[in-house]
Amino acid sequence: MNNRWIASKFGLFNFWYYENQEFDLADGKILFRGTNGSGKSVTTQSFIPLLLDGDKRPNRIDPFGTKSRKIENYLLTDDKIEDRIAYLYMQFKKEDSNTYMTIGMGLRAKKGRQQVESCYFILKDGRQINKDLMLYKNKENMLPITFKQLETALGNGNFYTTSQQEYMKKVNENLFGYSDIESYKELLNLLISLRSPKLSKDFKPTVIYEILKDSLTTLSDDDLRTMAESMDNMDELNNKVEEYEKSLRACNKIKAEFDKYNALSIYKVAQKLKTKENEVKKEEKNIDSLKFTILENKQVLKDEVNKLNELQSELEASKESYNKLEKSEAKAIKEEITKEENRFKNILEKLEKIDVRKENKIKEEIENNKKIEELESYIYKIDKQIKDLLIDENNLRIDAYYKEHDDFEKEILTSNSYSFNLILESISNYEKLISEIYQLIVKYDSVKKQNEELEDKKYSKELDIKVHKNKLNEALEYLTTIKTETIEKINKYLSNTNTLTIEKNILEEIYNIINSIKDRYEYNKVLDLVKESKNNKEEKLKDDKNKLSLKKKEITNDKNKLKTELEKIINDKEVFEENNWFTEAKTILDKEKIPYKKLYECIDFKENLLDEEKKIIESSLLDMGIIDSIIVPNEYRLKAENLLKNNTYKILCKNEKTNKDNLSKYISLEEDNFTKEYSNDIYSIIESISINTDENNTYIDLDNNFKIGIIKGITNTEYELKYIGSKKREQYRLEKISTLENKIEELNIILENLNENINKIDNSIEILNKEYKEFITGEDIDEEIKLIEEIEIDLRTKEKELISINENIYKVKKDIKEISNLLFEETEYINIPKNTESYQSVIDSIREYKEVINEIRQAYNKKNSILKETEIHISINEAVKNDLEIIYEEIGTLKNEKLTLTKNIESLKNALKSLGIDEIEKELDRLSNIISTYPTFNIFVNRK
Repeated sequence: MNNRWIASKFGLFNFWYYENQEFDLADGKILFRGTNGSGKSVTTQSFIPLLLDGDKRPNRIDPFGTKSRKIENYLLTDDKIEDRIAYLYMQFKKEDSNTYMTIGMGLRAKKGRQQVESCYFILKDGRQINKDLMLYKNKENMLPITFKQLETALGNGNFYTTSQQEYMKKVNENLFGYSDIESYKELLNLLISLRSPKLSKDFKPTVIYEILKDSLTTLSDDDLRTMAESMDNMDELNNKVEEYEKSLRACNKIKAEFDKYNALSIYKVAQKLKTKENEVKKEEKNIDSLKFTILENKQVLKDEVNKLNELQSELEASKESYNKLEKSEAKAIKEEITKEENRFKNILEKLEKIDVRKENKIKEEIENNKKIEELESYIYKIDKQIKDLLIDENNLRIDAYYKEHDDFEKEILTSNSYSFNLILESISNYEKLISEIYQLIVKYDSVKKQNEELEDKKYSKELDIKVHKNKLNEALEYLTTIKTETIEKINKYLSNTNTLTIEKNILEEIYNIINSIKDRYEYNKVLDLVKESKNNKEEKLKDDKNKLSLKKKEITNDKNKLKTELEKIINDKEVFEENNWFTEAKTILDKEKIPYKKLYECIDFKENLLDEEKKIIESSLLDMGIIDSIIVPNEYRLKAENLLKNNTYKILCKNEKTNKDNLSKYISLEEDNFTKEYSNDIYSIIESISINTDENNTYIDLDNNFKIGIIKGITNTEYELKYIGSKKREQYRLEKISTLENKIEELNIILENLNENINKIDNSIEILNKEYKEFITGEDIDEEIKLIEEIEIDLRTKEKELISINENIYKVKKDIKEISNLLFEETEYINIPKNTESYQSVIDSIREYKEVINEIRQAYNKKNSILKETEIHISINEAVKNDLEIIYEEIGTLKNEKLTLTKNIESLKNALKSLGIDEIEKELDRLSNIISTYPTFNIFVNRK
């Protein structure tokens, strides 16, 4: 079943000249055809290997390995493009399960920025780009989504990162599955190598061979050394395996014989076990039999107790009969017979006891003989064990190259008091000596190996130093090239700048600085000079901007004042600004609900008046300060004056003396509730103003003259009507609104011009800063100098390391010589091959040898202990034999006494028969027997 990921689609969105292009693959394959320069290489390199590891370096993108093609060149394809986001993706599919996975990356390039921003993603949830996941916001303008929006759109379960290394690891993990990232990198390097040649050139098998050979990782000396050592170790291991196989075959033979011996030993032990089992079964039967006997004896005991009671009665009767017969004549003979029989009985008892002693002694003698035989058998086995151990001792002595105590076997076999302390001490001293020599050899091998490693390091370090010196020379040459290129870039840059300019003398100084740069950050002097030129230009522009901004602020304030005034007129419908005194008075009067009104709000001109006459009257009333004074009805005037006595106010009062020719000739009243209700009060005030010259009264004439109190004046002839008459006031209000709007519009135009000029300056400053930021940064110079410094530091470090290595080689060679001399002295009389394996083998053999000696000592000591025990049993046997001789003598004596007593008793019995008292004797015997045996029986019963 085919369960591999197969590439099914390539996609480019907003990249190079592609707006939104997808290429479908057939079974992971695609063919591009086109003329040279049609974009086949660019399209291919945009996916392989770019999307496989996310490495954007120019030499990775360019199929020829040059640095001419940079990733930003495919984003900022036009000078007009300031900022561009692009996406590349590759879709994979598993045919058998119709599962999709997409890997891709986002790129963002901004003009003036050296670094291209990038993000990487793996879409693993089965969604497909341009079907389930869109890389643009809307279909009309195809505006790319941001990286953050992409991360949000991916959601949980997918992979998103800004780290190229993490992306490469995840691609390997999800698609290729190499166990280590280095193997994956080797695959990518092979792909890069394979894509390098042009098909239009000769493409021979040798070229493929070279490509594949170059793609392989070169093995280092350390790798080769390890391989060579491994091969040597393999040879040694093969030799050891052969030896082990021989040893194994020998061990198998020994094992076969040992198995036979074990089988025989086990058979004998099994026989003994069987015998013991039979004995155990027999004893168990005896125990059962004894238990049955005990039960029988208990019944017998019960019967005997009953019998005892019967005998008790019989005893009493016997005692009476015995007392009667006791006085008979045969008593004396009878007593003599009794005494002799008692003596005979004592002799029999003694013989029985002596027989028991004799049997015990015979048994003891048999057991001792048996024990002696067992001990002698054990001694034989120990002797055999000692002989076997002596064979091992001899072999191990040879393996251990041990030449001391060569008479050890003879001493062990012939002596019963051999001291093992001397040989063990000697072996320990020998072991210590061999161990010390072994340590010397180990140290010698270690130092020798250290010397070889140092020699290898020295060779490697010398090659490394040579390589670094070549690199340093190349880097210094390349630094000169970079300096020249930097000057060329500056010239090209200055030819394209519009705002930032550098004076000729400063430019010459910049070129001198660049040509003389030796250390990092010296290019900062160039940047400082450019910054100074930029700052001077920027200061001038900011100066101009500040002047315009100040003027803008003044005009803005004027405009705001006009707007405030306009809003007040529109909202309040009041064109005239209230005086402070009126505002205060109005508050007080409104609170007390006293009616009032300004004069101009109550009156209007009559229709027959000319505008010039109206102007004279209104202007005069204004100059007299009457026109905005308030009218309070007479009935409220005193109260109002009393309320306002602490405030500033202007209340019109009628003049008691009026003229016929007064202002009412030209004035009429406005039609509202106030004028209707208080018309008489209003007219009385109007009539107080004369229209003819009257030095004693307040007047206004049509010749522009007016008088009020002690004030006399001429009014303004250029006055514009605005107070008297609601229509006139409304007309004036609308004109005022229009005037204010026009003024505001004029100020807006001025502000627009100022803003435009300020924006131009800001734009110039922005362009200046942008051009300044785009100035050649000198990073290439700093990077190259940094590289040179690193090479120099590395070179100095490696030279110091080489000196240190040479010093170590000298010390190590000195150590080798000293250890070699010491080894020669220590091993002058030792024939062991001078290598660690031989000495380690000897050390192992010495340890085994010591173990064998200790086993021999244990066996030897055990044998001596058993010999002593055997001697004890032999001496016991001698004593038993002596005791038996004594016992046999005692038995002979007692047998003689027994014979004599037998004859005496027979003669006494014959004498007793001759006296005719057989019947009496029988009766006495019976009674005596009853009397004499009863107590013994009684004791026996009690004991039972």
